[in-house]
Amino acid sequence: PNGSGKTTLVKLLSGLLKSYNDIYIFDKPLNKKNLNEIRKEIGFVFDVPDNFFACETVEDELAFSLENMAVQPSTIKKKINEISKLLKLDKYLKRNPMELSGGEKQKVALACALMLEPRILILDEATSALDPDTTSSILSLLKHLNKTIGLTILIISHQMSVVEEICNKVAVIDKSQIVEQ
Repeated sequence: PNGSGKTTLVKLLSGLLKSYNDIYIFDKPLNKKNLNEIRKEIGFVFDVPDNFFACETVEDELAFSLENMAVQPSTIKKKINEISKLLKLDKYLKRNPMELSGGEKQKVALACALMLEPRILILDEATSALDPDTTSSILSLLKHLNKTIGLTILIISHQMSVVEEICNKVAVIDKSQIVEQ
């Protein structure tokens, strides 16, 4: 339910909130010393991509994080081509992300997360505002990524149809406690 602690869990895993218990990711404690290294391995996709966009074109949006990490332009271009084709965004590269439909924006946000080649992808209500066809296509892609490259995917959702379609492990949270697994 709303207020159960799902988004708080995401904030704890990203180091945005301090935990009073030990959290280990990749066998490393999530602390100040390891935080930046761990964050490089986690991609995030949130429910409102509009709050995420900072650039004037989809192409620039995809390049943004890698440019800030001083990745070579040729490598960035190659990754943009690869990820945009995978998500069928190549025809939108010169468009402003704010002018896209909700599903297209969510795909751009997902593409931005995948550009960093995370080991874990966390989606916080990332399909909640999408139509059933777009949700299904995104979930199919996520299943494909999980199977082909071993990407671990953590989906936070109210939608049982999403849970049933993609998840092989489920935890139900209520009042900040796992009440069922």
